[in-house]
Amino acid sequence: MSRPAFSHSAAARRIREAVFGKANRRLADYWLSLWRGDALPEWEHFRMSEVGDLEAGISVFELHPEGVLLCTVCGEAVARSLGMNLTGKDWLAYTAPEQRPARLNGFSTVAAGQVLHAVRYAHHRSGELHYVEELLLPFAERTGGARPILSHIGWRPTSRQDSEPEIRNSRTVPDEVVLVSLSPDPDIRDS
Repeated sequence: MSRPAFSHSAAARRIREAVFGKANRRLADYWLSLWRGDALPEWEHFRMSEVGDLEAGISVFELHPEGVLLCTVCGEAVARSLGMNLTGKDWLAYTAPEQRPARLNGFSTVAAGQVLHAVRYAHHRSGELHYVEELLLPFAERTGGARPILSHIGWRPTSRQDSEPEIRNSRTVPDEVVLVSLSPDPDIRDS
């Protein structure tokens, strides 16, 4: 009998041990509740209403086999942080060419079965430094090979004055990254 690619119990233990902010902890716990056995959850089972107060910071991407990273959902805080709504757009096409490989590699790593927890140091237009916590969660591959990835940022806009981005970080790769493996523990043997 072959070992499953993922392990709900190992994922739950590792996520419990990770240091997430309150909102991302709740989102990760909801995501874990969607697992069926040792299979990644299917995007179709995700209900935004279960985490509705987080919706402004949620964006959802589909990583397609040909390397397109299509945004299918873009929350208000995400759009405000970027200065545009990404829904329907290829996020890689909006990435500086020299940073595309790093962004694609990060999303590919998550799509392959890792949770990404990151912190970005971003400058607010006021000049203040803001710490933006991010969480990326993978979902099961869809028909056609696309892999949904949910992203949540903990930052929320401080102003509703205009549509200009309030924060700036010119780096594709976050400043601090922790990857949480979803694979089975190596010391557990199949019977």
